[in-house]
Amino acid sequence: MKNSRLERRTALKPGKGLQASRTPLKVRPPSKERTDFSEKVRRERPHCEIKSPLCTRYTTEVHEGLKRSAGGATVPGEKADRQGQQFWASCRLCNGYVEDHPAWARENGFTISRYAQRDNSAMR
Repeated sequence: MKNSRLERRTALKPGKGLQASRTPLKVRPPSKERTDFSEKVRRERPHCEIKSPLCTRYTTEVHEGLKRSAGGATVPGEKADRQGQQFWASCRLCNGYVEDHPAWARENGFTISRYAQRDNSAMR
């Protein structure tokens, strides 16, 4: 392939400048049940249970072992029991560390594979 400089073939049209191509996503607020559960965890377990290298020691949120994007439950209950879902009190930095370092999280038992259930159910 030839290395040549890209050149514009048409002139830029005068206008409003750069604009976002789509509307911003709306983030749905957490449910009352999730908010109540998070508050309960912060009260009952005030210290971070993950203890990553970035830990700030104090609980600010709840980490789910099976991600919500993988269909994981966000509060304890029947669905969480079926999935083997686990919840840890965590500081914000530890929660981010677990997301950014999946190998470390697996080694320390802070993540559950989305395929673990399928593998277990296939064995039965």
